[in-house]
Amino acid sequence: MENSEPRSTDIIELTSAEAKLKLEIVEQLSEPCDRKTYGERLHSAAQKLGCSVRSVQRLMKKWEEEGLHALVTPERRDKGQSRISKEWQDFIRND
Repeated sequence: MENSEPRSTDIIELTSAEAKLKLEIVEQLSEPCDRKTYGERLHSAAQKLGCSVRSVQRLMKKWEEEGLHALVTPERRDKGQSRISKEWQDFIRND
C-alpha cells in the first residue's frame, strides 16, 4: 500500500524558486560548524536572500518551529485591493 503523506521533496517541487533557495540556505546553516564559519554562512545567506542577517536568524527559528511551512510566504488576503476608500480616491483624482 502506498503512503498518502506528501514527502518533503514532493512539497518542495511544488513551491517557488524562493522557497527552494530558502531550503538550500536552511540546510547549509543547519550543518555543524564552528562559530566563525556559522557567522560567515549567515552573512552569505543574507546576501543571497537580499535581506538582513536578523531576517535569516528569524527564518532559522521559524524553520525549527514550523519545518517546511516556514519556507513558503503566504499571499496577502488583500492582494490587489486598494487600502484607500473610493471617496478618497475620487477626491485625490479630482484635485
